[in-house]
Amino acid sequence: MITAVSDVPTLTRVHHDLLVPSFPREERGTLEELVAGTRDGSLHVWVAHSPGPSVPPSGGTPGPPAADDDLAGVAVVCTWPQAPHAALLGWLAVGGRERSRGVGAALLSHVLRQFEDSMMLAEIEPADGPIGDPVHGDPRARVRFYHRHGARRLALPYWQPATGPGTGPVQLDLVVLPAPGQRPPDRVPAGPVRELLEAYALAELPDPLAGPLEAASRGPHISTEPLMS
Repeated sequence: MITAVSDVPTLTRVHHDLLVPSFPREERGTLEELVAGTRDGSLHVWVAHSPGPSVPPSGGTPGPPAADDDLAGVAVVCTWPQAPHAALLGWLAVGGRERSRGVGAALLSHVLRQFEDSMMLAEIEPADGPIGDPVHGDPRARVRFYHRHGARRLALPYWQPATGPGTGPVQLDLVVLPAPGQRPPDRVPAGPVRELLEAYALAELPDPLAGPLEAASRGPHISTEPLMS
């Protein structure tokens, strides 16, 4: 079951149990930002619940029964009034024992349906990047997940803006996610991407990073590239 959440106790659990274990500090933001964003409508949070026992994907002995309100995964979508034609899947995380059971796919399908009239973008670590901390998972596994769901990398020199004090920009891939059942696009209209970059990234990045990114987003279209060969 997937439900929208905005109450502070559940958001606290989402941040502590799902986001902190899944993302390094410079990529995940703070609990306070998560709560504030849901209150002002800029962040939209959905959680997948996990009733019943946990069964390892390869078979074996089932784990202990899960509580009715166990959180199996979370998807957080970011929107901006200045970018009405695009949305950003800021975080998609699945609890360790729930991975490879279809939770991430279900959450992704859900948010794509919720924003079917918007271009859905997402930030992911490059497949060839270093694994900073194995606790946060393997970036290559995330790339394979998004590749299976038709995501393609935008041909942009993209950097995620700093998420808070003591953090800096992070070089990531900005990818576009096709709606369920649609063919991955070889290029996308530049307008929605540029709207999102102007609302979210360009003003927050230092000029040496913002300049090339802004220049690459000019023009009527932006080419896309496969995540994997």
